[in-house]
Amino acid sequence: MKILVLGSNGFIGRNCIDFFKDEELSGADINECKNSGIKFYKLNNDNPDYNSIFEKDNFDVCINASGTGSVQFSFLDLSADYTQNVSNVFKILEAIRKNNSSCRFINFSSAAVYGNPTVLPIKEDAKLSPMSPYGFHKYMSEQLCEEFYKIYNIRSISLRIFSVYGIYQKKLLFWDLYEKIKSSNSIKMFGSGNETRDYIYIKDLMKAIYIIIKKAKFESQAINIANGVETNINDISQEFCSIVRKSNIEIKFNNILQEGYPSNWQADISLLKKLGYTPDYNLNKGLTEYIDWLKKI
Repeated sequence: MKILVLGSNGFIGRNCIDFFKDEELSGADINECKNSGIKFYKLNNDNPDYNSIFEKDNFDVCINASGTGSVQFSFLDLSADYTQNVSNVFKILEAIRKNNSSCRFINFSSAAVYGNPTVLPIKEDAKLSPMSPYGFHKYMSEQLCEEFYKIYNIRSISLRIFSVYGIYQKKLLFWDLYEKIKSSNSIKMFGSGNETRDYIYIKDLMKAIYIIIKKAKFESQAINIANGVETNINDISQEFCSIVRKSNIEIKFNNILQEGYPSNWQADISLLKKLGYTPDYNLNKGLTEYIDWLKKI
């Protein structure tokens, strides 16, 4: 199977390269290649030329792990977030349509399209009510996929990823926690601590992608990617510190909920389970492996 990973130097992209190492892999990124042994395409940051990639080679699957992954960034730079999460998705789909129409496209969307849900767990047919430019732009990317499927029969699927974490990740909750507890036994965090998230370890995400490639229909549908478990932020922060072996950490919450972030998340993963997905990692196992990696870098 010939797979192209766009954003191959990023958190999810690098994990895709590791996971699919036995396939015929190509990567593309705005930064120089970090993975030996793959065909690599260097992209221009201001105007990435995806046509040049699909003109030179044909792929069975294109995994788009590029784009921004930050709610906060989308408020700070609306234009850049739109370009990376909407305009570039259009360019990729158009390049596939012109040069490699049989290539299946995996679009990384986000649970941010749901906003702050009133009913948990969240099903894929729930009302979409984004709270941030990031969420709106991910929803627009899904609409582009639907457009290209219905009009041009470009096969795609959008993965509404919830809270993914793991090796190569250098941002968000667990990275911030680790950086703070290295230098202090008293740390401050946003929110009340009672907010909840649905976490999925990066290797379970890779497993889900593999199952989707093998079994999903790619009819521009969206599918939740999570483990279906609602976890309290304070509880998981305390567990994280315990695994790091710092049990005397005082965690204080400032009761300020960051703009664009929901209070509670839990995914209904019935559709993913029907494809054959079951998680290999619970939070303790995933955090332990991630912390082992953090200690080495």
